[in-house]
Amino acid sequence: MNFSKYTYSGLKFYGFGIEIKPKNSLFKFAAFRGRLSKKITPDTLGTAQVKPAYHRVGWGVKLDFGQKGQDISLIAFHAKDDLNSFDSLSPIYKVKPQENMVFGIEAKNKLGKRIQTKIEYTMSAYTADLRAPERDGEVEYNYFNNIGQNFSPLLSTRYNKSLSLDGKYKGDFWTMGANYLRIDPTYVSLGSLAAKNDVQAYTLNGSIQFFKNKMTLAGNFGTEKNNLADNLSLSMNRIIYGGNIALNIIKNLTLTADYSNFNHSTTPSLINFVDTVKLMQVNDSKNFVATYTFGESVLKHTIMANASYLNGEDIREYETNQDVKTSKVNNYIGNYNITHNEWLAGAALGFLYSNVEADTITTTSSGPSFMVNKKWLDKKLTTTFSTSYLSNSLQEEKQGNTLNFKIGMMYKQGKHSFKWDNAIVKKKDEITAIQILSFFAIN
Repeated sequence: MNFSKYTYSGLKFYGFGIEIKPKNSLFKFAAFRGRLSKKITPDTLGTAQVKPAYHRVGWGVKLDFGQKGQDISLIAFHAKDDLNSFDSLSPIYKVKPQENMVFGIEAKNKLGKRIQTKIEYTMSAYTADLRAPERDGEVEYNYFNNIGQNFSPLLSTRYNKSLSLDGKYKGDFWTMGANYLRIDPTYVSLGSLAAKNDVQAYTLNGSIQFFKNKMTLAGNFGTEKNNLADNLSLSMNRIIYGGNIALNIIKNLTLTADYSNFNHSTTPSLINFVDTVKLMQVNDSKNFVATYTFGESVLKHTIMANASYLNGEDIREYETNQDVKTSKVNNYIGNYNITHNEWLAGAALGFLYSNVEADTITTTSSGPSFMVNKKWLDKKLTTTFSTSYLSNSLQEEKQGNTLNFKIGMMYKQGKHSFKWDNAIVKKKDEITAIQILSFFAIN
């Protein structure tokens, strides 16, 4: 589930969730509760090779009301580690039980057909160590001090906020927009591990179309700085910029390329996130995509090739210092898709190659994937089967492989849908492990 970038953003949980979105209603509701991370026991040798983790549970609620371009969302998120996960834990691991409470509000406003605005404001109360003593004496008034048992401030609790303002004007063949972003230096949300903090940025963005929408140019330009609290020995002030070009001059062939020297958040799957990791700052990224389609109305083919290059810094924040390591991530993806409209069936064959260079360590992953789907019963029932194989290596030495099988079914009847997914994941390195997952949803 996904609430917003700086509150709860797609972090996996083991539990239950619900989304209610009545058609033509002013109100929408979403909520979840479950385990955010399971207990990880340290190795018996007492070294820091296996990173332990506390058992963490959390919940979140999002309420939307509005329609036709006028929308307001209220969000609450809470996560807390179980102090009883360990009888005792060696300080060499530098792992502490944490708690986090986040409140957020989003407002979207559409003025006519031309102007769009968006405001996102969040407040976070983060306790770095639940073993810290309570605050003595009179405590300054704070919203988090008056929500009862849902959150109890301690000496290790800190309060932060983030603010994002967006505005856009859309012309006949061009758009122009502006953005202001400020995230406090020590802002943390345990539900959004990819969020950057200690940043203030002003950006302008725009796009323009040429040759009857066959070529589109887009760009961003602005300034960014850190050290907002003026307590760091070094500060960063830089010009930020990015550009994108999309070409559709040749029939059935679309080419896109983009470059950016800034990115305020990244996909968590790029690196192995653990509690000590605060962010991965992408300094620059390049992405190239080519898509070619051909065939008749009955049988259609699509070929896609994608290459992306990321240069970044993996920043790990510890008790008294920061460990900064540069990294490079190169991804190459190829995909061929075929669709038969009379048979109501399709198939896709793909291949992935990923290379990650972090400090002096190089890891690679590569392998093929295959997917086939078909619709039955007047397009009401869709069945899907997919499989993929991924081979992993470290410093050019093979470390194991992962084999995935997935079978899914979805049945639609009117406004309702019933979905059932089953997956089998087999991992093989020194020890072979098989994981079976089953998911059922009703909408």
